[in-house]
Amino acid sequence: LNRSKLRTKENRDKTKWLKLGASIIIDLAGASSYALPGIGETEDIAWAPISAALVQLLYGNYYLSLLDFGEEALPFTDFVPTACIAWAAEYTTLGKFKPKLLRKNKKVQTEALLKKSSEEDSEQK
Repeated sequence: LNRSKLRTKENRDKTKWLKLGASIIIDLAGASSYALPGIGETEDIAWAPISAALVQLLYGNYYLSLLDFGEEALPFTDFVPTACIAWAAEYTTLGKFKPKLLRKNKKVQTEALLKKSSEEDSEQK
């Protein structure tokens, strides 16, 4: 039992640092448009949905993905490291200060599961 807890913690730590690496790469790719004056803003339009999809895949938060999409699509906002901010919101004390929209709403998820369960029960009768 103790070894399994240790492995689980090791896996969480490994995932944490892999997500940070991926977030840094996502933000660097978005900021790379500054290296190509004129062409860069066209790159941003193509990169915005890809970046938002990657942030959604990593952090599973619609609002952070939407924020990332807007940051990448809007001109002159590429310097904001949205993916790294998402990582910090998930893994540091910064997450305690997340606005309500950015938190995973467990109450809504629980209510949805209870509703689904009660619907299935009534269908079986």
